[in-house]
Amino acid sequence: MTKLTANFTLAEFTASDTADELGIENTPTRDELANIITVAERLQGLRDFLNSSLKTPVWLQITSGFRCEALNTAVGGSPSSDHRSGLAADFKAWRADGRAISPDTLMRTVEALGSFDQAIRYDGQTRIHVGYGPKMRGQMLRKSRAGYELYEPGR
Repeated sequence: MTKLTANFTLAEFTASDTADELGIENTPTRDELANIITVAERLQGLRDFLNSSLKTPVWLQITSGFRCEALNTAVGGSPSSDHRSGLAADFKAWRADGRAISPDTLMRTVEALGSFDQAIRYDGQTRIHVGYGPKMRGQMLRKSRAGYELYEPGR
């Protein structure tokens, strides 16, 4: 098990039920691994910030990390997705008592820590997406059935 930070492993960023089902080897190149490490370090900082600000242990679960080209195609990802280069992760978080941390709290935390490309809150889900791609636009978005729009907390 390759440990990337105090709380994240490479396996967390490359795990995929779809890859397992289809026999896809989701192995990053050296450059992609360097990107994954960058994302792991950023998420470690986010986790540490939440631990401190909420005054309770916080866990982050990566629900989608790196996607090789074959896996990205299999899940219908955009060819330009930051997941493809290892520069994005979808994740959810919860407190030590098992209560989920709201996606709005996660979005506000990503925004407060800054230096990101896109953060996306998905309607009806507890996970969010954060990308650290090269554009670093600081975009805050909400994804609903209607598509993407600018994120507004509480909506």
